[in-house]
Formats: sequence, C-alpha cells, structure tokens
Amino acid sequence: MLSILLISLIINTNNSDFLPQWLTPEESLRINEIGQGFIPTEPPQGWVETPAEFEPVRGVFITWVYSQSSYRPVFRDIVCEVSEVCKCYIITSSSDTTTIKSYLTSSGVPLDSIIFYTWPYNSV
Repeated sequence: MLSILLISLIINTNNSDFLPQWLTPEESLRINEIGQGFIPTEPPQGWVETPAEFEPVRGVFITWVYSQSSYRPVFRDIVCEVSEVCKCYIITSSSDTTTIKSYLTSSGVPLDSIIFYTWPYNSV
C-alpha cells in the first residue's frame, strides 16, 4: 500500500507548473541578496513551546493553490478531515476564495470550521 502511495506521489509531482525545488535562473542571479537586510531580533519573552504530535490541535494552516487542479481533491480531503477536529485556515488569493468555497460545499464539506485568509504565498 505504501509503495502505491509513493508511486502516485512521484507521478503527480512531475507537473511542470508546480513550484521548483531548486533555484530558478533568476534566483541564481540574485543569490548574493540572501541575508541582506536581515535584522536580528530579541528572543521572544516568556515560554516558547513546540507542541508534540500527541497534543490536541487547535488549527491547521494550508495554502490552497487552486490553479493546481490535480491537487484539488487532496486539498479538499485535508480540509474535510481537519475541519472535523479543529479550525482549518486556508490561505488563498482573493480571486479563488469564492471558487474554493463553492467547490468545498458542492463536495459536502461544511464551512463551519474553515476560515479564509487572503495573503501572498509561494508554497503550500
């Protein structure tokens, strides 16, 4: 079963429209800019904790790249499962929000625990 999942992920990730996992030619030309303008900040005051995998989840953020049509069912299933347990925060472009809401409701996913944010993004 695991091998079938891995094969399907490999086949589905060969989409040329998907984000590259390497430097683009433009990024290669600008590599000297990495770290410029970095301003060190003070550590946070008070307790900082990384939750363990067994702790209850209060919310999950995902970025819905709606133009990737082959991934829509995957995003829908994630949102459906997450929204049954906690809040699901979907980051999307403003033009896709209405379309995503319609897609989710037509697929039977209730929007009660889903909150949409319009923020710039470049990754899921």
